[in-house]
Amino acid sequence: MNNAVATNDYEAFGDLVRRRRHALGMSQESLAAEALGNADRKSFVSAIENNRLAKVTPATAKKLSGPLGLTRSDLPAALRWPSASDPSPTEARLLALEAAKHAAPRAIEEQAIARFLNRQLAEVLQRSMSEIYRERLRAGLNVLQTWLGAPFSLQSLLACYALGLLYVILAGAISSFQGGIYLGEVNPFRTRGWAGAFGDLILPYLGFVLLILALGLCWYLVRGFGLKAMSERQVAMRLGGVAVTAGVACGVVDYLGTASISAAVLFTAPSCAALSTLSPSRAAAYGAACGIILGLMAAVSSGLADDTMIAFLTSMSEGIIVGGLVGLCAGLASALIARQMDDLRPRQLAAAGGSIAIGAMVALAGLVAAGDSAAVSEATLGLFSVSWLALPAANALLDFLSLGTSHAIGRHIVKLGVRPVAIFGFITLDFLLAAALMVFAVVIVGLALTGVTLGVGVETQSQDFLERSWGDPWGEGLWLTLMALTTVLWTWLHFAFVLAPLAAGALVRAIIERPALDRLARSRQDSGFNASVGVLVSLRYIVFCVSWGALALSPILLLAAYPETMRSIIGSGLRTIWLLT
Repeated sequence: MNNAVATNDYEAFGDLVRRRRHALGMSQESLAAEALGNADRKSFVSAIENNRLAKVTPATAKKLSGPLGLTRSDLPAALRWPSASDPSPTEARLLALEAAKHAAPRAIEEQAIARFLNRQLAEVLQRSMSEIYRERLRAGLNVLQTWLGAPFSLQSLLACYALGLLYVILAGAISSFQGGIYLGEVNPFRTRGWAGAFGDLILPYLGFVLLILALGLCWYLVRGFGLKAMSERQVAMRLGGVAVTAGVACGVVDYLGTASISAAVLFTAPSCAALSTLSPSRAAAYGAACGIILGLMAAVSSGLADDTMIAFLTSMSEGIIVGGLVGLCAGLASALIARQMDDLRPRQLAAAGGSIAIGAMVALAGLVAAGDSAAVSEATLGLFSVSWLALPAANALLDFLSLGTSHAIGRHIVKLGVRPVAIFGFITLDFLLAAALMVFAVVIVGLALTGVTLGVGVETQSQDFLERSWGDPWGEGLWLTLMALTTVLWTWLHFAFVLAPLAAGALVRAIIERPALDRLARSRQDSGFNASVGVLVSLRYIVFCVSWGALALSPILLLAAYPETMRSIIGSGLRTIWLLT
């Protein structure tokens, strides 16, 4: 037994003897006489009561307990005499040795477990969440560069043009549900009066679903191009299937309420991507054939809705002119562009954008040259120039700037590993860049529409369109609002997937990782394990994801909370146009 414990038991026993003796009214002489058989041994009793003896035996304690009326259980553990059920001294020593033998391995095992847990937690905390995410981010930026090209490269510009076409059509399809879109003589998304009020409400939705289904079928037909061996006959049949599918869908959708020439943009990308796997001569031939079929079928479907045979023949002629020129130039350009790149799928995307742009410019030149012909109407010329050139080019230019800037900043952050203060500085820069791009989008769209009026001679009344959009940005001006928002898509993605997670990692390091490392260091010094370290490590990923999500969604929530922000942005764009013009 520990000497300190025994000493405390001796003191406790002396206090017990004195208190019990006083309670019974006994003197030290009388207690010595009754317990020890000699009244002269009162000094011995005094020594016990005042703790002057180095040791008191259980036998002495038993003798003094009798006159004082104390039992064995009243005494401290060190002074209790053996009972009949207690083991013998030898047996007690053997039991103590056995207990010590079993306790030693248990203590060693607990220390080993503590060291193992501390070592594992130290390995987890060795790399912060910011470092882990930065490695994954580097891989993500490499994938983005493979698909869309290096920042401010030609491949990036061509891919942005292909995406710009989809932006214009999707934004217009969504905003057309709010009502008709009018750009002077041009109405890219119109509704039919023959269906009545109920039809005007339902048919645009039905047409939008039809476009999505047809686009999926087109992608199914061309997805194997360049990835598996196909005969030239199979290539021709599949491209013909794309042209027929797109032509029928565009014609039906035009009859339901969406202009066929605008809807056709949705199908140009997969067609040109497929053509980019062929030789230039074959691509030009197949492209022209597919373009003629697509344009002819869309024009026939549109002409059937008119009243006269002359209108029908006019629509068919327009379809041949537009489809043939776009198909010929797109097929040739897509194959030539794709040959300059390495990876098949990325080069197909870039080839689609470049071929559409080249094909659209040549087709527009053909339409302008045939402008005096009855086969080309002012509405067709304006619709084509607005839907395929002016608005997609505006989107492509701003996408190109936004993508390049965001990609370059992301590369800089990943390479240098900037500090948290710098990350929050970049967040501020991103918000300013987003606002500037949205204002610039309004300016570019306005100037592009004005350019159509001056260059092609089709009145778009861009000033009236911008003013109506400013008056009701989430209603009548929803098309312009959505196009302005698409220009900041890359800026938002950069903020959401580069800056927001790195800022969340800095927050996690401050409130979780550093306290966890401090506690871990203390627990390792004490050769123990602090359970709170494990709790902090388990919370690390949860706090990182929650704070990342909150930061990433903050721009969207701010825009939803303050929808009048778009009115201020469109107004700033209008004032800039007034200054420029």
